[in-house]
Amino acid sequence: MRCFSVLFCIVFASGVAFGDVTPIYDIQYTEDMPADSPLLGQTVTIEGVVTAANYNGFFVTDAAGPWNSIYVYTNAVGCDVEAGDGVTVTGVVDEYYNMTELTRSGDTTPV
Repeated sequence: MRCFSVLFCIVFASGVAFGDVTPIYDIQYTEDMPADSPLLGQTVTIEGVVTAANYNGFFVTDAAGPWNSIYVYTNAVGCDVEAGDGVTVTGVVDEYYNMTELTRSGDTTPV
């Protein structure tokens, strides 16, 4: 966790322009039932640190605490990022088996 905190600080203290970046919390948090995202179906841009990656997607975290991480589905075999990478991603908010995710619709840009 310590390395993540240092990397997180480096990524976000580096003067990166946030523009129209949506906090992951705003995508994930809801009090409604069923617990679908309040931004379901909308295209959003997120920015954060890759915390894990697999063959068709990766997790991005933009802050500590609950509702601050999201899975990004790449819709492709192979993943172009690794844990620890700082990224900006644009995609559509989706629900897959009752889990909120982002379906990538553009490039993943390193930060």
